[in-house]
Amino acid sequence: MFPPYLALPPTPPALIAQVEAPATNPWVELLVGSTRPFPSCHFYVFGATGDLVSKRAVRDAMVQLAETHTLDGSKDPLVLLGQQTIPAGPYLDGFRTGDAESKPITQAGFEAFKKLARLDKPGAVIQGVSVKDVGDYMPLGVELKDDNAVFYGALPPKLYGIYLDNLRLSGLSTQRTGGFRRILLEKPFGNESADARALNDKLVNDFKPGQVLLVDHFLAYPGMTNMLSFRSDPVVDEALSSKYVEKFDVKVLESIKSNDRPYFRDTGLVKDMVQNHAIQVFSTMACDLPSQHDGDAIRAQREKVIQAIEVDEASAHRGQFEGFNDPAQGSPAGANPSQAETYVSFRFKVKAARWGDTPFRLVNAKGVDHKRSGVDIYLRALPEKLAARWAVPADQPAVIHTTMNPIARIWVDFPTSKRRLEIPYDTHVPDRPPYSTLFCQAIRGETAIFATPAESLAAWRVADQLTTLLQKSPLISYKAGVSIEQIDDR
Repeated sequence: MFPPYLALPPTPPALIAQVEAPATNPWVELLVGSTRPFPSCHFYVFGATGDLVSKRAVRDAMVQLAETHTLDGSKDPLVLLGQQTIPAGPYLDGFRTGDAESKPITQAGFEAFKKLARLDKPGAVIQGVSVKDVGDYMPLGVELKDDNAVFYGALPPKLYGIYLDNLRLSGLSTQRTGGFRRILLEKPFGNESADARALNDKLVNDFKPGQVLLVDHFLAYPGMTNMLSFRSDPVVDEALSSKYVEKFDVKVLESIKSNDRPYFRDTGLVKDMVQNHAIQVFSTMACDLPSQHDGDAIRAQREKVIQAIEVDEASAHRGQFEGFNDPAQGSPAGANPSQAETYVSFRFKVKAARWGDTPFRLVNAKGVDHKRSGVDIYLRALPEKLAARWAVPADQPAVIHTTMNPIARIWVDFPTSKRRLEIPYDTHVPDRPPYSTLFCQAIRGETAIFATPAESLAAWRVADQLTTLLQKSPLISYKAGVSIEQIDDR
């Protein structure tokens, strides 16, 4: 029922009831597959020597795309670009080994990756391209000629402006008739809302609509697609409204501490997680689904529901786990003390017809007792159609739990009968690293799993309001490894 990567933890059989697996879902096809042909394409990775590409999630995707022959180096060249030209040998040694957060890769996968990235020949190098020097971009155009290309920038947001300018000035972003030149930008879209607005102006003035796609890998997790598949059922969707929902909780929890990461130490949770990942989990489950199965249409609905967030000012709280600045707990030796929040909680309403006065809560935390990203939706009473679908009595309370990370799981608890219903994983959702899906959909030109600048600007509005409120709130101290409930009780 569940692929190994998404396997469920054991649950007492006496509490489980099962429902049938879902039929093919057009939303799933839109998000992870396509009936469009898969065109040949040069794929350029800027920032290839950074941890995201060489040790973390992008590494997993590149190996998977190579090992499954999804990309073929003879017609889909993968070109890794660093700040300086370096020999491939040492880079590959580090790539293969990774670090404590890296997933193991097989010998076959490693060899396939080397071939796809054209690093399997003697004298191979990681090509150096200074992001700030337009002259360094020019040689790429000589090789590229008039072919299709995707330029993926795994870069700090402070470089996005010059990166976009130099892609344009070098001619690399110029789309030929019948072809494409697409640009991917990593999250966050700017370090501040002002940065985001300036970048948005640049996109409007200098690029074609939809040519620049904003990456939020949460949107591409198999579990996120599974969540959308579940809620796109009209019978389930009917229950997701103020008529039936008593309250709606969004949870993005991590056991990792992240106090060793300079970017996180400078920003904290609001900018690093709430402004993008957490709000995307919310919008995927809370937006109205458009009648047409179209990527731009669902992106517009996500933006609309984010725009409708109204924060309860008195409810905003922040915290930091004890020892955040202690090298014994992972803080870099000699680093300046940081007040970055590792816990954020706030309540809000969604001023939309679907939700009325339904209370929402978002809690985001690091250094807690478990990892989970998903939502808990408390129904005061099951609607008749949904109860019939699940073969349970109507009008009873129920809690719908969805999790998209670290496992894809949806289950329903019935408090009065103490029974549990497991919703099968949609097996049409491929079990693959999220960046595999992101890269393939970028090549295909499918937009649904990419954020729009408008979505990001709407989320920055919420982040700005939260930042202002949290500055007035004392920093709660909690011990690493505790539960959210223990922090909430303070």
